[in-house]
Amino acid sequence: MVRVRNKPKVSCTLAAVYKPRGPAVHITAHSAAMKTVILTCLAAVAIAAPQFGNEPRRPVIQVLRYSSADDGNGNFNYEYEGENGIYKSVVGTPGAAGQSNMRGVFR
Repeated sequence: MVRVRNKPKVSCTLAAVYKPRGPAVHITAHSAAMKTVILTCLAAVAIAAPQFGNEPRRPVIQVLRYSSADDGNGNFNYEYEGENGIYKSVVGTPGAAGQSNMRGVFR
């Protein structure tokens, strides 16, 4: 075992370099940021709320007749009529370029 006789003495004070700010500064900064985030979220919820809640409800239109057929090869037809007088009848066939060719009646 080797002993060192003349050890250099080193003393250092951190008081001049390190000045603790205390936990209050750290907590206050996070609290302000958290309050800002919460306020922003509440503002977003208020803006996203439905704006047109006072409009009168429209009556539900009953479907009087509905039929549809699809043969799986691109040929289809459908027809419907509502109690409000809307009527639509469509017949569709596949086109040469892959499109649907449709013809029908709408009133």
